[in-house]
Formats: sequence, C-alpha cells, structure tokens
Amino acid sequence: MRAVALLLAGVPFTGFAQSPATLYAEARALADTNTAEAIQRLEDSVQRWPKFAEAHLSLGRIYLAPGFRNREEAIEHLRRAMDLRPDSLEPYRLLAALPPSNFLSRSARRMRELLQKSTDPDDLAAFPVLWSIEFRSTPPSRHSTVRDRVKEDVARLNAKGPRPPPAVLYALSEARRILGTAETPGTGWRQTLKPLPPFRLPDLSGRVWTPDDFKGKVALINVWATWCGPCRVELPHIQRLHEKVKNRTDLLVLTLNVDGHPGRVDSYLKEGGYTFPVIPAGDYALEAAPVFVVPQTWIVDGSGMIREQSVGFAKADENWVDEILRRMEQWK
Repeated sequence: MRAVALLLAGVPFTGFAQSPATLYAEARALADTNTAEAIQRLEDSVQRWPKFAEAHLSLGRIYLAPGFRNREEAIEHLRRAMDLRPDSLEPYRLLAALPPSNFLSRSARRMRELLQKSTDPDDLAAFPVLWSIEFRSTPPSRHSTVRDRVKEDVARLNAKGPRPPPAVLYALSEARRILGTAETPGTGWRQTLKPLPPFRLPDLSGRVWTPDDFKGKVALINVWATWCGPCRVELPHIQRLHEKVKNRTDLLVLTLNVDGHPGRVDSYLKEGGYTFPVIPAGDYALEAAPVFVVPQTWIVDGSGMIREQSVGFAKADENWVDEILRRMEQWK
C-alpha cells in the first residue's frame, strides 16, 4: 500500500509494482485524478499479467467513459474479461453502453445463459441490462419476441415469492417500465410527510444506529446496491456530500445498502474510495419504501419525519452538492 500512498501524495516512485494486485491498486488510486496514467498502468498490467481479469474489466469501464471512449478497446477488454471469468456477470453489466454489433448479440445470448442458471438473487438485478441489449440487438420488426422473453423472465422473478429480495424488485420495476405497466413514481424530488420506521441497525463498522442519532439533525439517507447502474453514477456525489458535512453537528449523510452479500459491499466501497456510513438494510428499506426502487434518497428532519424523497438518478452537475445542502438546510 506504500505505492498507493505515494501516488495519492503525488510522489514519483519506482520498483513497487511487483504483482498484478499492486499495479491494479496503483491504477485505481489514479483513476479519478489522472485517468491517462491509470490507463497506462492498467495496460502495463495486462501486458505483464494477461490473465488478470480485473485489469481488463477496469479498462473496459474506462474506455466506455465519455472522456476516454474507445469502443474497439472497450470491446476487446470486456471480451477478455468474459473469457477469463466465464461465470461472472460483471463484464456484461457494462454492455448497455455499447451500440448494436455481433459482439453485443453474442454477449446477450451468453448473459441470458448465465442468468438462467444463476442461484444468486442479486444477479437477477442484471436482467434490465440484458433486456436493454436484447432490444438494441434485435430489429424493431421482431421486438415482440423480446417482449415475450421479458414476460417469461417476469414470471420467473414473480415466482420468488410474496416478499422477494430487493434485486428482484428492482428488476420487476424495470420490467413494468418496459412492458408499459409501470406504476412507480418518476425521478426528481417531491415533498412528503411520513415517519421513518423505527430501527436499531449496525453499520459495516459495527456502530449501531437508532432514531436517536437523528435528533436535532437533518439527515440525507440514500438507498443503493452494488448491482444498481444508476447507483454507480450517484455514489461519487453522495461521497462528496458526506465529505462536506461529516464534521457538522446539524447535518448527516447515511446510506442503506440492500445487497445480500456484505463481503461484496465491502470490496465495492474500498474500490470506490467511499467512506460514508453504510447500513446493510434490505428488509428495513422494504419496510420504509413499499414501492421499492433503487436508488432512492430521503431527507429526514430532526424529528424523524421524511420530508422529501427522490427516486432514481439520471445525472448531476457540479452544483449537485450545493443544491442538496440547500434542500437539507430548509428542514432544520
């Protein structure tokens, strides 16, 4: 980790990258501040260790980003990641950013095979990505066949029982949108007035949270999951907001994670450099939000009342943190 510390401090160094994991960690440390250098280190990693799937996956993600878009490189690295990790859905979750192609069609078929045999409930949240690429890979004249497949998938998801896990509810909400039967609220903030259900829940660090922690404070509570695409876009903004208020006594940022795998969440947080509090709270989130969609965000006043809520996340500009602070301040 010394190499990563030197990188973050801006100190040049040599001789530390002796393993794929170390070189990968160095690249991840640079990804948000010097993406070009991160690409160089990741490319170096795959040259030296061509079977290191994580580096290929990171390069695929970077080459799909607006400032560094290179679809040919993205496809090549995603293809390598798929070959190296044939049972993993992670490379397939990035396919929604690609245009129609033979690669996309083949990948959709393989993704469907993986989902049909998966026994992990969280994997089922990848169905919306599959549906998206199946529609884009199919001529409009045959879209009815894709809709029929979506209906078959919905039947399988509904078979998970009367209280399915959050990942299944997320997929079902997206299916309703596709099939034109959506009843979920739209994105954007709307005022409400309802009490936050009582709770006593430990976060990932072991701290136990209760409603008493909110007394005299305005809290922003964000509900998210590692398998949620919009959450990946939103969480860096949540982190910046947390950094801004973490030393204040009147404002608080807290997040509820609805994954079923704490180990997966822990590695996700470390990879993203996220330090905001995280409570594993799938059942509680379902109790607090009967219409379940992720991400969603609540602003809670000092008496424990949810005053505003927002469902979904499309985009944010440089003023997002200041806008949220204004919203929080008005409920003090």
